[in-house]
Amino acid sequence: MYYALLATIVVMLTSFSGVLFIWKPIRVILKNNIHYLVTLSIGVFSFIAFSLYKEVFLSDLSLYTVLIVSLLGM
Repeated sequence: MYYALLATIVVMLTSFSGVLFIWKPIRVILKNNIHYLVTLSIGVFSFIAFSLYKEVFLSDLSLYTVLIVSLLGM
């Protein structure tokens, strides 16, 4: 389970770092299209999060543990 959480954090940081590294060289283009990059980052995060939920439900954790941890944001 910890590998899945670590993988999620790596994907989120990679998405965020992509926005930061692209920002300087093509600032004018990105000012007009930054909402596309943000939307892409949100989509990647949502896809990974829902995939992880599916994996967690297939594990041997109880439903209550999964729901409590999800609601607490851990």
